[in-house]
Amino acid sequence: MNQRTMTSHYPDGSTHPQWDQPRVVIPQRTRLGTIDPHHVESIVCHRHNAYTAEEYLVRWKTKAPSSNSATPHSWHNLQELSKCLLYVQQYIATLPPQALYKTSLKRKTPSDQEEEEEENSTRSIISISSSSERSTPSKASESHSEYHGTVRRADGNVTIIPSENGAESVVETLPTVKMVRRAGGFSTQQAQYAIRTEYRKRLARIPGPPISLENNVDDSTPMLDFQFVSDLVPGKDVEMTDEAFVLGCGSNDDPQGCRPHMGQYMGCEYSRKCQCLEFAAVDKPRLTPEEKVKLANNDLMGLPKRFPYYNPNSRFRPNCLVGFYLDERHVIYECNPRCNCGPECKTRLVQRGRTIPLEVFKTGQRGWGIRTLVDVNEGQFIDTYRGEIITADEADDREAEADGNKASYLYTLDKYVPDDLALEDCYVVDGEHMGGPTRFMNHSCDPNCGQYTVSYNKYDVRIYQLAFFAKEDIEKGTELTFDYLDKDDVEDDKTGESQRKEGDDPMVCRCGAPKCRRRLWM
Repeated sequence: MNQRTMTSHYPDGSTHPQWDQPRVVIPQRTRLGTIDPHHVESIVCHRHNAYTAEEYLVRWKTKAPSSNSATPHSWHNLQELSKCLLYVQQYIATLPPQALYKTSLKRKTPSDQEEEEEENSTRSIISISSSSERSTPSKASESHSEYHGTVRRADGNVTIIPSENGAESVVETLPTVKMVRRAGGFSTQQAQYAIRTEYRKRLARIPGPPISLENNVDDSTPMLDFQFVSDLVPGKDVEMTDEAFVLGCGSNDDPQGCRPHMGQYMGCEYSRKCQCLEFAAVDKPRLTPEEKVKLANNDLMGLPKRFPYYNPNSRFRPNCLVGFYLDERHVIYECNPRCNCGPECKTRLVQRGRTIPLEVFKTGQRGWGIRTLVDVNEGQFIDTYRGEIITADEADDREAEADGNKASYLYTLDKYVPDDLALEDCYVVDGEHMGGPTRFMNHSCDPNCGQYTVSYNKYDVRIYQLAFFAKEDIEKGTELTFDYLDKDDVEDDKTGESQRKEGDDPMVCRCGAPKCRRRLWM
């Protein structure tokens, strides 16, 4: 058969080279069930069946320790593996790049034809059985569908019953050398399409405007072991403040206190009277002589403050962070559900969530990134950095167990630490396995976004939000970035020595900014 390269357009918009092939009609099969991922140890090999559909060799978990030669294995299609796509993805990640695009429709060598004839003759005799009485084959032939056990399909579930004599019947290690060699000639494009489809479904479930996925670099997809969450998730030994003890602004006993109808029905209007702004940065140019004395005595209530955001009806950047906070990075205090100002208060911005559509995309040299699909104004809220809240000790343990070359997603909540709170008592947000789309924001030495502290409870200095705001006007289609080395900790002209830990190797910066520091340490 003559070979020529063509370009195929897939439903997800990706293109890749493949061999011309005849149209194959795959018979429709009744859905028999799926495999519970908790019963799977790993995926160890793949092949194409007679209809060129991909099948993957499952290594099942066993209750008792067993050698590889006695562990149950079986081949399954992607329909049965629909709940186990993470294992398929992890297996694909171990394959060399050239193996991802190969096809089984190639010119066969005489040895290939002999193997296929042997396989077809055996396939007609051995098939998947629902009976546990069938004996385990004595040789790990590629034509078999199961090894050291019998696959059972019932009530929508696919399981395996280990063979009692499995350890004695087969001594070969699975997958066999022959299986691995032949797998190199089969593509994994069907699985990669299924994985990408599953990831897009997960993105579609995130609250707010849509988040799309685009990859024009290769066929990879972000790992499926990541869980999208809508808020911070407390981990072990993390103490969350009971909502009953959260205080809000306004009081029925105070006729001048914050009310929903104030400020053109936008909630809080007087910064001196809003209790939520008690610890907010003082607007010093507006201080009277008497107020300067109060400030010297650390009596902050009643002093002039500034609300963090422009009014929704403002002609100038509505619902955007004002320069007082954007430039100086003061702690932002928002009202909360316990406040008397109503749910439409203009200070409740971050807690309402993301308002701009985003796209997760594959960059050329920096892995995955995220970009905006609309124009963004300076000071506009992007999203928060979310994840699991853990203790400092737990963070140290996770860093110790991690590979030195592995990216870190740990952020210490130490932006404003009072004198009575030790740094080692601060909590840490770990966004490696759970979080939001901002997990994909890359570093830049000249970023277009900044990270800001946002508190819904002025008395809780240990748990607050890490919110991203645009530092400048950002055009549609631009990648969103922030500086991994907080400018409060590192001077702009430094290279990050102050954040480098003993024994750490320098990490090369690939942001490409004109002001790139060349190196940074995580």
